[in-house]
Parts: sequence; C-alpha cells; structure tokens
Amino acid sequence: MAKISICKLAQDLHFDVVWAGDKKTVEVPCADINRPGLFLAGFHQRFDISRIQVIGTAEVSYLMSISKEMRVKALEGLLKVPFPFAVISANAKEIPELQEIAIKNNAVVFKSKKSTATKVVAELSGYLNSKLAPMTTVHGVLLDIYGLGVLVTGESGIGKSEAALELVKRGHRLVADDSVIVKRIAENRLVGEAPESIRNMMEMRGVGIINVELMYGVSAVIHSKSIDLVVHLEFWDKDKDYDRLGMDEDRMEILEVGVPLLTIPVHPGRNLAIIMETAARNTRLKQTGYNALDEIRERQKNMMEEE
Repeated sequence: MAKISICKLAQDLHFDVVWAGDKKTVEVPCADINRPGLFLAGFHQRFDISRIQVIGTAEVSYLMSISKEMRVKALEGLLKVPFPFAVISANAKEIPELQEIAIKNNAVVFKSKKSTATKVVAELSGYLNSKLAPMTTVHGVLLDIYGLGVLVTGESGIGKSEAALELVKRGHRLVADDSVIVKRIAENRLVGEAPESIRNMMEMRGVGIINVELMYGVSAVIHSKSIDLVVHLEFWDKDKDYDRLGMDEDRMEILEVGVPLLTIPVHPGRNLAIIMETAARNTRLKQTGYNALDEIRERQKNMMEEE
C-alpha cells in the first residue's frame, strides 16, 4: 500500500481537484483501476473497494439519461464506498450533483485533462505501478552508457564517482550518484533513480558537491533508467584469480531479479571509463546473441578440423 499526497498526485498527473475535503493523502493498496458502469447501474456484486474508479463518457451518459432521483441515488451509492479516489475524464459532461455528493460523503474526486477514460486509465496505471513497485536503496552510481543502464558498485573511495564523471564528459548520462533508489516495476525489470534531494548532484572528494546538469548541460543527466548491468569495482588482489575470458556469468540479486554482474579489479593505470564503455557494448552484443568467446572457440574448432 502507498500513501500518496493529493497535491502531488494532482500535480504529477495534471488533475483538477473536484473535492478532497481536509484530506492531505490517499492510501492506495493496488494499481488496479475500475470503470464503475455496472455499479452505477445497480450491480454491486464483486465490487473491489481497493481499486481506483475512473468515470468516463459512457458512465456519465448513462447517469444523465436517468432521472435526477436515480442519478443521485447511484452516485451516493458509489461515493460512499471507501475506494481510494475517483477520476473523471475531460470528455465526460459535468454532473450537477457530483461535487455536492462528494462533499457529503467526503470522497476524493479528481477531474483529468485527458480526453477519454482510456487515456486516463493508461496514464494512471503507469503512475501507480511506479508508486507501488517494490523498492530498495543501493549504494552506487547509476549511468546510461550507450542506452544501457549500468549500476556501478564498490567500496567508498574506490573511484566510482570519478569514473562516472569521466563517462559524463564522454557523452554518457548520469542517473544517480552515491544512492540509487531501485524499483521493480515488472517481474524481471528494475528501474533506478536518484533521491530527489541529490538529483543531478555528484560528490567529488577534494572538490565537494557539484551540479552535473549545470556544469555539463541537461543532456548529461537523465531522471531514471533501467538497470541492465552491474559493474562491481574492487581493489586489485594479486592472489585472486579473475575471469580473463568472460566465461563466468555471475548475477546480482536485487529485489529478487537477477542482473548480469561483472567484477572489475582496480589498480593504478586502469582506465575505468573505457572499461565500462567496453563492458556496456559487449553486454549489448551478448543480448543480440553474439559472444566473442564462442567465436574464438568456433575458429579453433575449424582450425583443428582443417589440420
């Protein structure tokens, strides 16, 4: 369940508030949306009070076709039910009694600027799926590199922000530095964004806090990005065996979603920006079905057969 500010909801979705009374927030238990046509017509069975109600042209046309007495009875029956809130589409005609009945039942009612109920449902569904998505916070840096969402993790001071800034200078985009809010918006899809308080900001040791958008332009930042690859930076350990051929296919579990994981050893002289660009390009190629290691194996096989 999500508790959503009424003012923020109206602002984000460009709704007009028909009535909200003294309420500041609404509690939304799920992202499911309902068209209450059957309920208004008198069929009240299997009505889910956890769903948001969207009233469109069809519902309003029905209400305006019946007598005032029946219309008031139908609306009062609907608005006294404790669902989160109702939204009327822009194409729906005004119902004279709507605000009065909303006030009487202290129901939260919005009016959308979207022309049809279908458009309202589509926009509202995407918004609620984001708000209600399972969420966690990860320490790291999230970047858009060649269209791939790359989450960079590692110990503090290992050089994540410095590498990220070099990538921004090379034309890639910053999503979040230091703290990344991760949401699971679908069964196998994660999206990351920055906390609002530090959005577009980056901490550089010895320099301080910098505003990446003001320094490098609006094209240097992006509000959110899917997480397609995790690059974990760790200090070089000479006694550890690192994967040199790309044979390992490690994954990092975030919110029960497995994300491809690369572990990159860090020591003086390594250009982390180029390494991460290469990792992003190589991951893109693997997504298309190409793997350089498989090609080497195929070449060796052909050479052996020729001999």
